[in-house]
Order: sequence, then C-alpha cells, then structure tokens
Amino acid sequence: MSRKRPDVAVVGGGIIGLSIARELAERGLKVALLEAEGGPGRKASWAAAGMLAPLSEAPLPGPFVDACRAGRDLWRTFAPRLAEESGVDLGYDTSGALAIAEHEGQLARLAAAAAAIGEACRPIGGAEGRELMPDLSPRHAELLHLPGEHRVDNRAVCSALTLELRRLGVELLTGFEVKDVENVRGGVQLYGRALDTIAAGQVVVAAGAWSGQIAGLPFVPVLPVHGQMFAVGGVDWPFNGCVRGADFYAVRRAGGQLLVGATAEELGFTAGLTKDGIRSLMEWLVENFPGLADRQQTGMWSGLRPATPNRLPLIGKLERNVLVATAHFRNGILLAPWTAERIAELALGREPAAESDRRALELFAPAGP
Repeated sequence: MSRKRPDVAVVGGGIIGLSIARELAERGLKVALLEAEGGPGRKASWAAAGMLAPLSEAPLPGPFVDACRAGRDLWRTFAPRLAEESGVDLGYDTSGALAIAEHEGQLARLAAAAAAIGEACRPIGGAEGRELMPDLSPRHAELLHLPGEHRVDNRAVCSALTLELRRLGVELLTGFEVKDVENVRGGVQLYGRALDTIAAGQVVVAAGAWSGQIAGLPFVPVLPVHGQMFAVGGVDWPFNGCVRGADFYAVRRAGGQLLVGATAEELGFTAGLTKDGIRSLMEWLVENFPGLADRQQTGMWSGLRPATPNRLPLIGKLERNVLVATAHFRNGILLAPWTAERIAELALGREPAAESDRRALELFAPAGP
C-alpha cells in the first residue's frame, strides 16, 4: 500500500520520536510517525520513572553532562507549554532529589561532581531528612539535596505529545513495523510487512532498542537493557521529589504513589518481570524506608532501555537522508526536548547556535566523535 509522501518519517513512538515529530511539525514540515505496536509511548518511555537528573549518568564535566543540563533546562519551558497546549497535567515537579548514602564517601563524591559542573547541592541532616520523608531509616545521618534534579510523569508526557501530534496534523501510523530502509533519489523508501511501504524525504530512526534491527542501514550498535520497577501506594511525604541511592531510586507520583526502580540487566530482548529483580528492589526499599514495608504494591512493570556499549546516545546523520536519535539509556526523558531540537536542525540543514551543542553532537555522532 502506498501513502502520501511526508517530508520526514519518524520511526519510533517513544518520547524521543514523539518529541522529534512535534518539533519538526512545529517548524512547518509534513511529518509521519511510524510505531510498530502498542501505540505511541508504550515502550521504554512508558516504563520509565520520569527523572530529569543531569548528574545521574554523567557526573564529570564535558559535552555529555552539558547536553543533560541543557535538556533539564529546556524542560522548564517544554513542560508548561506542552501542558497548556494539550490540557494534560504532566506532574512536572522541581522539588529536587534527595541522595542517600549506601557506601562510604558516596555523598562526598556526588557533592564534588555537582560542584565541578556548577550544580547546586546542600547537605542536610538525618532529622531533617525524616521530616521530609518520615519512613526514612534512622541509619541515614546525612543526605544531600540536589535542587536541580526534577521529575515529570513520563506517561502523561507521552499522552500529551500524542495529542499534540494529532493537533499539528502529524500522520500517526501505528502497526507499521519498518523492516527495511532504502535510499532512493530524492528521499527514502520504507518497507513494512508484506507490501506496505511509505516514501519520505528523510527518515529519523528513533526506534529505541530496536533501532539496530532495521535492514538497509549502516550498523547501529544499540543493545537492550532490561529494567524492572514497581509502585507502592499510601506514601504521604512532605517531600515530592526523587530519592537517589547508589543503584536504585524512588520517585514520587500524585495520589500517594511511589515508584521504585530500576534494575539494569543485559538479557537481550527478553522482557517481563523476574522474582530476583523485584526482590532486589523491595529489599532496597525496606532497608532504606522500613516504614514502607507494609505498603501494598500497586503495580509492577518492565521495559527495554536502548543503550550503546559506552552508554552514550547516538544522535546525528547516519547516511544521506537518514538521521538517527536513539540509545539514550537512562536519559531519554531528560534529553527528549534537547534531542528534538538538534534533530530538527539537522533535518533542515542547520547547525546548532551553541558551541556546547555542537560539541555534544560530535560526541554523539553515529560514526563516532
């Protein structure tokens, strides 16, 4: 089956693909978004916790942390504008994060990393920490408040972006699984199941963990990293932000929900929950918040994060008429508005105005820096 030709076809309906499609449409391009299954936002983006944490994966100065901080800063305008236009409450919260120590020197190292990149932080005592989070274990004598680490309801964001794409006239093609991409004169041809095809001027590959599974393209070194999470209810803390441990975290949600995550397991494309994974998260929760030991779990889920071996995203031109935006690992929500702006600039043949953005794109280039 043949369809009318868009200027850009975006492959992948997670938050990266949704944000890119919106940015392109707002810049006047005709856009089609192709999602293989489940509807927009139903993969890794749906399973995430929505932390906007520039110190999470990139504590050292450099282009990566610069991009993460720029992404966080863009959310200050991205979230309220999207909420106003879509009418969806995004649960955007700027209370910050509270880091708890599970290893000696952990908080001191985090404070030094924050200082090195100019991020604010403030040590607080255990008593103050328990005023903010009454279920906190007495063993925590000191915490670190990171006011620059925010949160958003990622599921609400995906729903809002989908509404926005419909308003902007983006063609949403759910159930179109791209199997092959061919560069042709004047654009690209995308092939799905059977004889289903679509022609476009350019294509943006933003298919998450599946970005390397499309034939006809240069090698895209993306691997799936399995993550498991659960939620408990009845959490009524004065503190509304995020809690960061050494490996796991907890994130507040409206209605007394607390999200606890997340495992990181390289199991190929195996999905689903495991007893060991959920047990490890529950043990972490009870050890650090014993007052929550009797809280009922209100949900459990898993997802596949896309990652490269060096855990850096791939953002840039893959070949003629083909752009890629994938492998954001733990930072897909954080970097969504920043990635959307950079891909839109590339699609229009422009360079970023900021030197820091240009350096980041050099680092994230699919062919390597």
